Amino acid sequence: TALAVDEMAESLSFVVGKRVGARLGTSVAFRIEGTSARRLDVVVEGRARLVSHAVARPTATLTLDAGTLGALFSSRVAVHSVLESGRLSLDGDVALARAVAENLGFVL
Repeated sequence: TALAVDEMAESLSFVVGKRVGARLGTSVAFRIEGTSARRLDVVVEGRARLVSHAVARPTATLTLDAGTLGALFSSRVAVHSVLESGRLSLDGDVALARAVAENLGFVL
């Protein structure tokens, strides 16, 4: 599962920057919970990029486990269903966080 999260992490900047079109100065934190727990932060500074440090006050935060992230990436689940079930929570700029979640399903 950790390897799968690493592979998905490589696409997060594309989702935030190109698919969603987040504006300059925006940051999105992905809080992965469970056995593959980690935090992945994408910042938009000219281009969106994954950074190695946690952003102190991200614009938007998505909290989910690795399995839910994988399911969203492969379009096996709808965003509304994982929100309703509590498998995904959105904080900060909720509209931005939801747009990111809805645009994850392009990879597979």
